[in-house]
Amino acid sequence: MISAGIADRGVPAGRTEEFAANLELLRRFMGSAGLDCMVLSDHANVAWLAGGGRSFVGWATDQGAARVVVTPSQVALVTTNIEARRMAAEEFPNLPWQVIEHPWWESPAPVLARLIPRGGRVGVDGPIPWVEGTVGVGAEIARLRTLLTPQAQDRVRALGKAVGEVMAGVCRELPKMFEEVGRGTVPGARAPSAAPTSPGAPGPPAEGVREFFPKDAITVMDGGNTSLWVTAFNPIYTPRSYLYTAKFGHLGTGLPYAIGAKLAAPERAVYLISGDGAFGFNLQEMETASRHNVLITAVVLCDRGWGMERSSQMFAGIEDMVECDLYGGVRLDLVAQGFGWHGEVVERLEDLRPALERGAASGRPSLIQVMVEPMANLMPPGLLLFGEIRRGD
Repeated sequence: MISAGIADRGVPAGRTEEFAANLELLRRFMGSAGLDCMVLSDHANVAWLAGGGRSFVGWATDQGAARVVVTPSQVALVTTNIEARRMAAEEFPNLPWQVIEHPWWESPAPVLARLIPRGGRVGVDGPIPWVEGTVGVGAEIARLRTLLTPQAQDRVRALGKAVGEVMAGVCRELPKMFEEVGRGTVPGARAPSAAPTSPGAPGPPAEGVREFFPKDAITVMDGGNTSLWVTAFNPIYTPRSYLYTAKFGHLGTGLPYAIGAKLAAPERAVYLISGDGAFGFNLQEMETASRHNVLITAVVLCDRGWGMERSSQMFAGIEDMVECDLYGGVRLDLVAQGFGWHGEVVERLEDLRPALERGAASGRPSLIQVMVEPMANLMPPGLLLFGEIRRGD
């Protein structure tokens, strides 16, 4: 067991008071509901009780990597021996609760059994398979969270002020943005078809790729901001037609996924849309595709950098972006040709479809390097929501 005083730094101002107020509110609810114990596992509820902090690791579930057990006389954070010290020091520093760890490879059931009163009524905000006879109170906890403490009210006011300042800045830039729409330099913008057009933002090329391939083609995507553009502009029409992973370490999976998809379904068209940074992770697998004659198409949207890192640093207010640029002269089309692929560079949107046609007719795997505007890639559709999901907000 780790004592509450393990953290090296102090608790943020007002957080102890907020924790005490929320704990009192929770215990009053327990009394009115006839509950002897409460187990919180939803990371949003844990953050509410603690006045902040993150108890989650993965993105794909509301359940965090820790559980908070509350009784009328005790409150404890239960997590693995991998997460315990980090959470105590970084996420929940010096809060007046016990931090109890268990081996990461074992169930928390024995710890929970010691903490939960035997035969008592246990309220839970999510599934707890190790505890029988629980009472689901997730909706009630959600209502408790709407009763804001003074500290939470201050945060909401600060957030509203910050959002207002951002919106004011955007509104001041709108006239300039409208002027740039015709040049295709605003994310998602279309330039007049009468003039040659740069692909601009990654959205129109992603849409053009979707229009070229049949609806039952298998789509594979890879990258950071590129994946958000593909999600918005490349609809999936049929089941078992989409491959992507958002787990940590996912960059570079696109090309191997596309090769595997084509081997599994040789009768279907398979195409990959990837960012240039992500594609560089495993580009040597182009040799595998040539050796086994795996006829896939890879469309690399090239903004000559790490697009999502640029976005993150922009939001962080870092004026001179740090290590976000890749070498601007990379010719992936020539690399592809060196591996025996058909390879082309596209710099105008109207040249994309003919390039795709030539690649499909070549009888070889095909790579199309599409040049996009770096600044137009800073704000893909859904970026703010993606950030909220990633942070667990």
